Amino acid sequence: MLFVTIPFLVFFLFTFTIYWLLPVRFRFVGLLIASIIFYGSWSIPFTIHLVLIIALNHTVIELWKVWPKRWLFYSLQVINVFNIALFKYYYFFFDIVGRITGISDWLDPALRFSDRLNGTEILLPLGISFYTFQIMSYGIDIYRQSYKVQHKFREVLLYILFFPQLIAGPIMRGNELLPQLTAMQERLMPNFDTFKRAVWLILAGVFKKLLIADRVAPALAPFHYGDLSLIAAPMVWIYTFVALASLYADFSAYTDLARGMGLLLGFEIPINFRAPFFLVSISDFWRRWHLTFSGWIRDYIYIPLGGSRVPEFRNYLNLVIT
Repeated sequence: MLFVTIPFLVFFLFTFTIYWLLPVRFRFVGLLIASIIFYGSWSIPFTIHLVLIIALNHTVIELWKVWPKRWLFYSLQVINVFNIALFKYYYFFFDIVGRITGISDWLDPALRFSDRLNGTEILLPLGISFYTFQIMSYGIDIYRQSYKVQHKFREVLLYILFFPQLIAGPIMRGNELLPQLTAMQERLMPNFDTFKRAVWLILAGVFKKLLIADRVAPALAPFHYGDLSLIAAPMVWIYTFVALASLYADFSAYTDLARGMGLLLGFEIPINFRAPFFLVSISDFWRRWHLTFSGWIRDYIYIPLGGSRVPEFRNYLNLVIT
């Protein structure tokens, strides 16, 4: 179910209605079931895979709490990285191996094992980058002892599966969403101002997606596949700007929709874009574009590597790594 489709509209209206009609003590379970149904509508096997990954992380983290071995924590993060790398770079990796070793004839069947899987090749699980970042940040925060309360498995499960922001972000930290999940019983239905704000965000998202991104992208296809050397330089610059604007409209549309739906369900989802085309410098761009991702990179990679408080060469190396 894509966000801007009739099936999803029906799904969300049904979820919204049932969620607020349910007795307070059942709302958590209702939202969890809705999130599982949403992801399961794309792929039941990948839904099972995601639940198992969450269960593995939760189990290892709970084990680490009573048996705090550093290798246990790092092994878990290696598994998380391997999980995303397997799906994102499977074909790329085997193609490189085939070219280097010269055994492409042997690798071709491995790259196309549709016959053995009834026509199903290895595809990319929906939102794998976003949910991997959230899973890893939760584990790292536990390792850093950033949480003051114990979280149950069902809370961690819904934290990762929360459907408004599951497929395209924003990337939410545990300290942003988990407290809202544990306080669901205290939450009231949105007031008029919140409802108006939510509807505005949803309309903005629909406008960006349907009237900008989905219309501009097909018009850019000739440039994607054409020879840019045959096009005048001013047109190339115009194409570059329009392509970036289309990407922004598409990406930020999902954020607006997620934030609007979150508000209707009583949740605050963070802003992910702050007028990125009004930047004053390259560094300012990263303070405006995909804020939750750049913040994740900063807090979980760049700063642990030493950030800018290191010798100049090491600082440049840290920047390259991040």
